[in-house]
Amino acid sequence: MQSLELWFGYLAVGLTISSFVPQVWRSIRTRSVRDLSIWTLIIFVCSSSCWLTYGILIQDVPIILTNTIIVILQITL
Repeated sequence: MQSLELWFGYLAVGLTISSFVPQVWRSIRTRSVRDLSIWTLIIFVCSSSCWLTYGILIQDVPIILTNTIIVILQITL
């Protein structure tokens, strides 16, 4: 049963990252983040950092992987 749980975890990784990459790509391409709310980004970075810390504490690879990549993408913005 653990492999099914892990599969859903990695599916969540892929979906979460794929939902954020287009925004980062567009911002890099247009060199503009004018349409983004700074407060939303700040809250999202804090949230993802908390999830990353949680994932490290419970040693859950999908949570660690997802939130590491998302924090990097957020910092890129």
